[in-house]
Amino acid sequence: TQSDSSDEKLADIVADSGPQPYIFEVAVERDGEHLGMVLDTSASTKVLFVSRIVGGSLTMYNDAVEDDRKIKMYDFILEINGRTTHKEMLEDVKNCKGYAKLTILRPVPFSLLISRSTDKQLGAGICYHPQVPSLGVKEIRDGLLKDYNDTVPEDKQVKSGDCIIAVNGVSADTMKMVEALKATTDLTLTIIRPPDVW
Repeated sequence: TQSDSSDEKLADIVADSGPQPYIFEVAVERDGEHLGMVLDTSASTKVLFVSRIVGGSLTMYNDAVEDDRKIKMYDFILEINGRTTHKEMLEDVKNCKGYAKLTILRPVPFSLLISRSTDKQLGAGICYHPQVPSLGVKEIRDGLLKDYNDTVPEDKQVKSGDCIIAVNGVSADTMKMVEALKATTDLTLTIIRPPDVW
């Protein structure tokens, strides 16, 4: 099923990322009208977020390379053909001919448990789009997340700019993740961090 497939993709990301984020370069030959990925600009002010892989040249590239060289959902794109702004990179995705050279950052997801032991609200400004498989943390306010942050080291805290990619095991379906956040049970959140939030 689609849910099982999403769970498998998330499990692959968590298992394959390794202990540190890593950067790699790929060259994808454009064959047809599009490279074959849906990109999001809202997750970061500096990089593009790979929301979906939708066939095209990118699927052919992924089929031909080792797993650690594949471009995957939840990756961040740092550069395309040496260009680094949102506008420039999106123009190259649309208009480039021949090969597109991409610099990819593979993030490392981390999980945390938020206890619902009180009646406090989550205490986060969340933004989302139905076509983007993550929830963006835009603000930390008084509430459960701030209480959690006060108990853990800085590198384990939830920060403004983080991307939530799973809520209590629900991933890829944005609206279901939003509903899961409203649950009265404890929350297990899986998060990735764009490079401009480090």
